[in-house]
Amino acid sequence: MTNEQTENLGKFHSLLGEFDNAMLVSTDEHGQPHGRPMRVAARSEEQSNDLWFVTSSTAGKIEEIRKEPRVAVVMADDKRFLSVSGHANVVLDQAKIEELWSDAWKIWFPNGPKSRDIALIQVQPLRGEYWDQSFPHGLRFALEAAKALIKNQAIDELDQPQHHAKVRLG
Repeated sequence: MTNEQTENLGKFHSLLGEFDNAMLVSTDEHGQPHGRPMRVAARSEEQSNDLWFVTSSTAGKIEEIRKEPRVAVVMADDKRFLSVSGHANVVLDQAKIEELWSDAWKIWFPNGPKSRDIALIQVQPLRGEYWDQSFPHGLRFALEAAKALIKNQAIDELDQPQHHAKVRLG
């Protein structure tokens, strides 16, 4: 792995750790992408980079994932954007549910981690991509955009590795 690839991967992981909410996109029964907001329950600390979400075992997304496990996870704020594509698994393991349990989930699962309809979705990332326009990258982008506008030329923002990168995760 080159230094640039290592830096891009580090930047990706840093950004990933800053997002708590995501859009989980699976494939519906008509073969169409179907996204819904999800709170990130956990991120694996080991090399796997797995993302974990909690849901009801009877939710429609569970059947969608069982039929087509390829998913995307998209995260964004005003100036930073991140996407992950990978493979999802439905996990009903009681020990894992108890390990990841958060009292914030009680509004959906009042019986706590012993609730019968609780399930986890484990997303194993294969590829990721990020765009970072926060300071100082956003300032640099604004300057480059202004220069391009004055010169009546298109800006080549993808040549800025600090701003945008694609990474292999799996």
